[in-house]
Amino acid sequence: MDKRRCQRLKIQLPVTIKGVDKDIGHSIASTTDLSGLGFCISAKEQFDVGQEVLAQISVNNEDLNLKTKVMWTERDNESHDQKFLTGLKILDTSALDESKFIKFFAKQLLDQ
Repeated sequence: MDKRRCQRLKIQLPVTIKGVDKDIGHSIASTTDLSGLGFCISAKEQFDVGQEVLAQISVNNEDLNLKTKVMWTERDNESHDQKFLTGLKILDTSALDESKFIKFFAKQLLDQ
């Protein structure tokens, strides 16, 4: 049984990741799926579970800045580029950016 509280949608969007507490530089990634509470990314870098990262995600030609927490990470066995899948949970973030993200997700959910 799936323990998730929100339905997930397979949507690929560009994401730039940078560290909150420690400088990890910029990592370019893409989402593999979204929910109303967070998203999964595919990236060349492996992040530490519990690490807080800033995710700049492009939605409707607008960059949203979301503070997130790494919930899990694993090697992407389907990738030929040795990438990692990482689950990010949205934390306290600007109400405007979070609202825009949730509205985007809700619209995608309704369209399916």
